Amino acid sequence: MALSLPPELQQFAERQIASGRYTSLDEVLLAGLQALVEREQLYQGRFEELRHDILLGAAQAEQGLLLNTSEEISAIRQRLRQRHDEPLSTHRADILAALERLIDVIAQLRHPETGCPWDLAQTPTSLIPYVIEEAYEVVDAIQGGDQEAIAEELGDLLLQVVLQAQVASDSGDFDLGTVATGIADKMVRRHPHVFADTSATTPAEVNQNWDRIKAEEKGIAHEPNKLTPKLTKYSRTLPPLMAASKISVKAAKAGFEWDNIASVWDKFHEELDEFRAALANEPKENQQAELGDLLFTLVNLARWYDLDPSEALQSTNRRFIQRFALVEGVAEKPLDEYSIEELEALWQRAKAQLAES
Repeated sequence: MALSLPPELQQFAERQIASGRYTSLDEVLLAGLQALVEREQLYQGRFEELRHDILLGAAQAEQGLLLNTSEEISAIRQRLRQRHDEPLSTHRADILAALERLIDVIAQLRHPETGCPWDLAQTPTSLIPYVIEEAYEVVDAIQGGDQEAIAEELGDLLLQVVLQAQVASDSGDFDLGTVATGIADKMVRRHPHVFADTSATTPAEVNQNWDRIKAEEKGIAHEPNKLTPKLTKYSRTLPPLMAASKISVKAAKAGFEWDNIASVWDKFHEELDEFRAALANEPKENQQAELGDLLFTLVNLARWYDLDPSEALQSTNRRFIQRFALVEGVAEKPLDEYSIEELEALWQRAKAQLAES
């Protein structure tokens, strides 16, 4: 009995055969089924997801997933036949088609003979600034609340993920299938309250399970009362101001905290005096250290007043740029030709104009 295929699967199979990777439709289907054998139990009757993974199955099979018996193939095929009348969401099919188009576009840009010279010159390291920049632009768009801008910036960030994966694939390291499979499997493992029988009814319980499972995966002892590893990760992976905020919060929750806000202000003035003394008498290394202590104390002050220092600084940056743009707009000569008093007058005029708008 022949299996009737949905159009998107038929098209995928035809492309695989045309590429020379497979010689027949059966080979494409078997490759997809091979990738599903060890994971089929996760679908729990969700035919749409099962069919989606068959679309990606050929690539997943190349990662070494193997079938043991032909009976396993027959069993999965039978389940497919039984569920065949369950329709594939057109919307989801469109999403998959769009993702596949993006993957094809990036692969063409990286083609060694017909690709783009700029894209071909990129390495994982050279792309780091773009990853950071696009992530920040996503945050800025979300904070702005413009849904069209959010979609555009998420696309730019997705480009960086696909491009990094393509560069790695070209080097024989891993591909986008490895990335997607890895994160999907991780989400399943770390959400046993959804995909298994573990109970977790609050966000706190979910976080506890997550930390425990993560520790087990990495083969380290789970010590929920030890903060140093988590604080070290914040310092290593987050922007400094955000890391300082998280470190401050975690340390305070562990009891490393002042008794009252007056003590925090005392600490601020102490650090300010030490910074001034370092600027007057000490080498640059000590000045940098004292500046860091002062900034960290400001972060703690913000925490006591329930303020977000990263958001506060970002808002200040925006206000400065808005005011500066107005000053440039009314200036009749280069700014460096104005006196400080004239610039201050233009600045106050810009502030008043923005306050009225």
